[in-house]
Amino acid sequence: MADVWEVISTPELLPEWNPAVSKLERQDKSKRRLVPGDRLDFVPQPPIMGSIHSATAPPAVVTEFRLERVFEWRQPQPGGGMTVRWDFEAVAAGTQVTQTVTLTGLGAKVFAETNGKPFAANFERNARMIPGLEDQARAYRQ
Repeated sequence: MADVWEVISTPELLPEWNPAVSKLERQDKSKRRLVPGDRLDFVPQPPIMGSIHSATAPPAVVTEFRLERVFEWRQPQPGGGMTVRWDFEAVAAGTQVTQTVTLTGLGAKVFAETNGKPFAANFERNARMIPGLEDQARAYRQ
């Protein structure tokens, strides 16, 4: 579980395993563990959405972070927002990771098409790339 947790809880590695993301990184550039309230720069994959989002969106905010249990962040959007959450559970076969993407507010239908669906698509396939990224996650913490 610890290796998978290290990759998913290192926001800078998200573009390495989710092709819908161009960037997710801490604003303070620190390498410490995240805490609720930390601000993240999130940029969906270009060309159109990434450039519009970069120019107009406020930072995402870590809303929950419990070591090897939960990592959740929220990206405010005009009239609502997108929340991304990963829950970790030890199971007999290893670790079960559940990803939940929630869109709220008046703009939810539009943001579902432009950000939510691309982000959530193919989680199982994307997660297969995580085991190759553990060394990068460990190196990031040093």
